[in-house]
Amino acid sequence: MQEENMQEENGQKKKKKLLWTILLALSLLVVLVCGMILGRYYLKQWKSQKVYETLKEDYVKKEPEIAEESDTDEKDETDGSGIRDDLLVVDFESLWELNPDVYAWLEIPGTIISYPVLQHAVDDGYYLNHTIDYKEGRPGAIYSERCNETDFSEFIHILYGHNMRNGSMFADLHKYEDQDFLNENSEIYIYTPDKIFVYRIFAAVVTGDRHIMYLYDFSSEAGKQKYLDDLYKKTDSRNRYLEGVEVTTEDKILTLSTCVYGEKDRRYLVNGVLEEIIENKNKVTIQSQDSEIR
Repeated sequence: MQEENMQEENGQKKKKKLLWTILLALSLLVVLVCGMILGRYYLKQWKSQKVYETLKEDYVKKEPEIAEESDTDEKDETDGSGIRDDLLVVDFESLWELNPDVYAWLEIPGTIISYPVLQHAVDDGYYLNHTIDYKEGRPGAIYSERCNETDFSEFIHILYGHNMRNGSMFADLHKYEDQDFLNENSEIYIYTPDKIFVYRIFAAVVTGDRHIMYLYDFSSEAGKQKYLDDLYKKTDSRNRYLEGVEVTTEDKILTLSTCVYGEKDRRYLVNGVLEEIIENKNKVTIQSQDSEIR
């Protein structure tokens, strides 16, 4: 009888051991599969980001004396002749061979943000999930929607970009939650084939996720003023402002929009006011914005 009990106990121990072995094997398999999925995901992101880094290396250079005198009276960081000495030279013709939807290049000194800007002719959400080389998935591209013209002539021009965990695309915008960083890095440069637009960041704020272009009537003075007033409503402790910058409905605004981690119904907006337009000596014929339907 005692021997039978011992055999039964040994049998139960073997079953438990087998069960734990199976569970361990399944757990390791799950970890392995998840690791492979994550690895492929991050590898794809890395390759996509590498595309943008290659673009900067191949199509963008820093050269002195590339701009004519500004059409404003403000001349800072120049060589004394009204010519800035640290502007980029963007090879738009080569970029158009890669993708004709490129219409500008965005650079924010003090951050890693230096990317082409695109707008699709028929699908506003295309570059949310496609890179400049038409590859589907993150990090997408920096882009605008068709409700904006591509000449930056309207009261507000909105650019969108992902808040990537690897620090790329518009992730660096969140550095403006630090007042000191804003004070020291407040310029935005937009390069187009014939002009360079210089903006001064005046407000970096957290807002709701409603579409700005449909939330405000920017065809009216009242709608423009309401947008400006709402930016200065201190509804979030992360909101930051640059002192001494006055913005009116007569100005031109550039708004950069990205997500806020863990807050799906919130957006982070960095707003700049146009201070200067510089004529580019390296003008090229502006590419038609007629995209193929993809």
